Amino acid sequence: MTTSNFSLKSRSLKFKWTFGASAAIFLTFFLFSYAIYQGIGQMLLNEEEQKVDSLLAETTANEVLKKW
Repeated sequence: MTTSNFSLKSRSLKFKWTFGASAAIFLTFFLFSYAIYQGIGQMLLNEEEQKVDSLLAETTANEVLKKW
């Protein structure tokens, strides 16, 4: 029977705290980055949608006026 080289039971408390802290920092950074990415993406989509709606309304109004 072989044991794994990465057994947490055989590691020191310093290693466990270092590993746990680095995992927590990575997870926090990943979640924060994902939230920022999604927020900015949604903001840009909303801004573009408003511009398209405005341009479409202006173009439609101009076409209606040309027919008169």
